[in-house]
Amino acid sequence: MIRSDEFLAAEINRFVSEFQTIGIRVTPKNAEERIFVFVHPPYMLQSVRLIDDGDKFEQLKERHRVRLRRVKQAREIASESVRQFLDRQFYEKDRRGRGIASGRAELAEIRELLQEAVDQGLVTISRGRKYPDGYDLRKWLKKYGVGIDCSGFVQQALRRLIEVSRAEVGQVADRESELDKVFLRCEWVYRNITEGARYGEQAFVEVSTPTKARPGDVVVSRTHIRIVVNVDVVKDGEIVFEVAESTSARDIPSGQTREEADIGPRIIQVKYPKPYEPIAQQSPLKKRMVDDAFEEDRAESGYVIGRCREIEQLWSNTCKQDAS
Repeated sequence: MIRSDEFLAAEINRFVSEFQTIGIRVTPKNAEERIFVFVHPPYMLQSVRLIDDGDKFEQLKERHRVRLRRVKQAREIASESVRQFLDRQFYEKDRRGRGIASGRAELAEIRELLQEAVDQGLVTISRGRKYPDGYDLRKWLKKYGVGIDCSGFVQQALRRLIEVSRAEVGQVADRESELDKVFLRCEWVYRNITEGARYGEQAFVEVSTPTKARPGDVVVSRTHIRIVVNVDVVKDGEIVFEVAESTSARDIPSGQTREEADIGPRIIQVKYPKPYEPIAQQSPLKKRMVDDAFEEDRAESGYVIGRCREIEQLWSNTCKQDAS
């Protein structure tokens, strides 16, 4: 059996790649030529309904408030056909908001929504083009606020790891995953790791130092969460994490050449100069994959590392069976 670290790293890479390159057919169903383009969905946080909740809305960072106001305005001034389409996608019949309306879009939901929007001719096409390209599709998603926030992205990644790990170790999925019972949020995960049993049932256990981290672990602060893809030892014994995240930072979307804000899913690297010490006791550095050098970022000292208990138990039980 393949080692769990290699298995989990490969699966996370596959998950990120699928999220960054969602394939959409842009030609009509009855066309002889079938053309597919790929879109990298953006970052999106919260529902526009939060704008009407003064206190909670004002607690958001300015860039998030600006984004929500922009999205709300775009939805309000959209054509009647677009408004009706989005209304069906975003709300249940009783007007309860769906996850896709508030930055919790599932991969399949984005694909289905965007394909239907293309089929109905609701996506604006760049001048001089017969069909929309990846830039047109991403721009449409950003305009109307369809995307994924950091905690929604990591929760989906962890669910994927649990599903494929069960299959790999030969365990029948006869019960609901623990992660299907919670609405994962950064603050909840952070406190679940740092306070343990004092903060509800412990879904995550603390990983004390970067040297003990593995693929599938989470790196979380009170306001952001990532998932570890790879752990590499580099020169002088320093450790570099490759971590996957969904972020509102600037970067270059897959398949494009220029930077945009609200990049959404991506992989970055974080270096720990003192890998045998807790993150809070050192000054980590980070870099995007398109950058040449690491830069110190004080915010990186605010993270802790945690391990999903359910994933750990799946693989540890298998190791015990193999040993016997």
